[in-house]
Amino acid sequence: MTELKVGEAYEGSRLDRFLSKTTDIPRGALQKLIRTGAIKLNGRKTAPSEKVGSGDLVSIDAADVSARSVEFNDSLPFPDVIYEDDIVLAVNKPPFLASQPYAGSTDCLSERIKLYFKDEIIRNDASFIPGVLTRLDTNTSGIVLSAKTPQAARNMSALISAGKLERIYTALCLGELRRNVHVTDWAFNDSKNNKMILYDEPGEGRTRMESVFSPIRSADGYTLVSAKLITGRKHQVRAQLAKLGFPVVGDSKYGEGGSNGEGIIARQALHCSLVSFTLWYDSSRLTIKCELPEDMQKALELSGIGRHTVNESLPLQD
Repeated sequence: MTELKVGEAYEGSRLDRFLSKTTDIPRGALQKLIRTGAIKLNGRKTAPSEKVGSGDLVSIDAADVSARSVEFNDSLPFPDVIYEDDIVLAVNKPPFLASQPYAGSTDCLSERIKLYFKDEIIRNDASFIPGVLTRLDTNTSGIVLSAKTPQAARNMSALISAGKLERIYTALCLGELRRNVHVTDWAFNDSKNNKMILYDEPGEGRTRMESVFSPIRSADGYTLVSAKLITGRKHQVRAQLAKLGFPVVGDSKYGEGGSNGEGIIARQALHCSLVSFTLWYDSSRLTIKCELPEDMQKALELSGIGRHTVNESLPLQD
């Protein structure tokens, strides 16, 4: 028999989510243990969706169950922190770094964030491990958010799900975009090829993808574009700009003929430069900005656009 006491950080969490964060029980086994009564809340049989409160006692009658153990890779660097308060951490993800672990990987942004919070995680017996809430493609740079408490993670995830997180990307594109474009497509995830296929009409398996694209400056067949995401879908900026005829420079997946931007940058020239949202506890607005990395600045110079700062972006309008 294993017993876990619910801390204040998990007040109001679902039972199954509390256990998924605090034990190493696989999700499928966890659901079965709750349904069969092997997991009880304050001594009684319950349901996976029941909310737990601070001080509640969860008992687990199963073999080989223990509180989640956590390992740290002390050889990794800390993330590049651009904003931090009591609830939110914002970091600048460099290009060529994955947001989360993948098979065979030893380094990713979530591991660096975990290492950054090592002392706090150990002090709280690994009851909560901060990770990434907003992901970027491996070759995309810029702002990634993390929550520092379970309650903050739930509230921020709710903002994201409700479309209340404003995100603005900066991209260097092939072609000269001359006006603001508000575009809606219907996207199908081609998982076999790891690519989003866009359609003009809704259909089975398709999700709405909506963005506003605004030109900042153009030169010699290139445009620096500001992209405001209305929805947040996989490869959204890359796929929609390519469909419009302005593929992101260096994007081998969506670029015309596997365009590599004529060698001016070694990855897609795409950067998450601004994130803004209203805080749930005092209704104030938090806006976080992040300047372009040096490889994008160099690409802007080579393209004839010239170096850029985030505050130079034109206002985005529909």
